Amino acid sequence: MEEQDITKEELISELAKLRRRVAKLEALEIQRKLAEEALRRSEEELQTVFDSARDGIVVLDTKGKVVRINKYILEVGGYPEEALVGRHIEGLEMFPPESLARILSAFRRLEAGEMVPPYEVTAHLQTGEKKFIEIHSSLLKRNGRVVGIVALLRDITERKEAFERVRKTMEGTVEALMSATERRDPYTAGHQQRVTKLACAIARELGVSQDEAEGIRVAGSLHDIGKIYVPAEILSKPGRISTIEFSLIKIHPEVGQEILRAIDFPWPVADIVLQHHERWNGSGYPAGLEGEHILPEARILAVADVMEAMSSHRPYRPSCGVDRALEEISRNRGILYDPTVVDACVELFIQKGFRFDWA
Repeated sequence: MEEQDITKEELISELAKLRRRVAKLEALEIQRKLAEEALRRSEEELQTVFDSARDGIVVLDTKGKVVRINKYILEVGGYPEEALVGRHIEGLEMFPPESLARILSAFRRLEAGEMVPPYEVTAHLQTGEKKFIEIHSSLLKRNGRVVGIVALLRDITERKEAFERVRKTMEGTVEALMSATERRDPYTAGHQQRVTKLACAIARELGVSQDEAEGIRVAGSLHDIGKIYVPAEILSKPGRISTIEFSLIKIHPEVGQEILRAIDFPWPVADIVLQHHERWNGSGYPAGLEGEHILPEARILAVADVMEAMSSHRPYRPSCGVDRALEEISRNRGILYDPTVVDACVELFIQKGFRFDWA
């Protein structure tokens, strides 16, 4: 078989194709180098942001091992990098056992696909100093696949300490106001504390948040503060109270609101106190509110107040007893009192053995 000679035109064509391939490869190589340079700059910028953050950042792999931390954690915590990076979260010295338990629980919930809200833990620095830390965490994904967890650690120590100072001041104010109320009315000494105890128990039974329960506790402790306005001889009168005298007593929720609205509570304490004598069907006072228009905290307080008042001795009558009080709220369930609150209260006394402390 004879070999065919390559013509000059064919050779030129093949050379042109070769040059185009070389030019394409050179362009691809330039693009690769540019992409690598852009990626390097991006990583440097990301690392700068990562290390300049004024919160701690921790990256964990899917097994719970620390793979990356930022400089803030090293600077504030005082631990060397080798004491943190490469270790499983269970072995981190900076967290006490109870904090580790919360972190591990959050880790497992994230793995299960749950949304984990911010939560608080304590951390011990290398210096021995204790810090309060708020952790925000989320899944770390790459191409749609979970590759780990990233957690932001925020130091809230100053915020916690400031809140504690405010709380102590508020507690002192509440105690002083409670004391003033009870000195005016010796026959109801302890009434506010017992109402508060029951109201908080009902709140827990209903599953309200810890913050809402604290608001109920403060409002319960002060719900009769307005009785400071009522003459002492009426409060301690041994006989039947007249219509005019009862009209004076009925003013105490409004007086209580006026006194408490000047205090900047983190809950609507003044309005709860104002509404604690409102009734589900609108027959209460002072505004005749009904149903859902009454604050939930005031509805709880109303039932607790009636239970304690009927169960305890008054100057004008002996104690009716807990059983009679339970009959009262059960008979008026959905009429005078929120039915869900009544159900929770009855459950506490009948099934869970709640009792007032008459000491």
